[in-house]
Amino acid sequence: MPDTRRGWGDFPHDPDASNAAGECDRGTVKRSLRAASLLSRLSVAGVDTVFGMVGHSNLGLADALRRAEEDGRLSYFGIRHEGVGAFAASAYAKLTGRPAACFSIAGPGATNLLTGLWDAKVDRVPILALTGQVQTRSLGRVRSKSYRRLRRSQR
Repeated sequence: MPDTRRGWGDFPHDPDASNAAGECDRGTVKRSLRAASLLSRLSVAGVDTVFGMVGHSNLGLADALRRAEEDGRLSYFGIRHEGVGAFAASAYAKLTGRPAACFSIAGPGATNLLTGLWDAKVDRVPILALTGQVQTRSLGRVRSKSYRRLRRSQR
């Protein structure tokens, strides 16, 4: 049964999982290593708490965060809106003086962080924003397909 108290829910991604033939996907291993490297740099910088939302564009880093929390290297708090994550990270930094991170999906999720990040900037507290990103070759394709469907339905 998944641990839903901390915001992980049913986590669909496991970089250690192999494919049907029993082979490990090289791209998945590379993404996992990059995420682990990022987390080691975060801990060197003093980040021990992350407030965020897991989504399609940040699954690799989210899995690394889950593993780090299981190892006791950091605390992760799942939130339901990115703005809440940014304000929570800002409040944590204000109260403790230690840096915190907020974590969001790509696109609109990243823009939802801005008000909380501005709050941290005004009060001069350490905060870090981590966002997902879609593959470059996918940029614009989903939007244009959706736009075409919308235009057809309006005719």
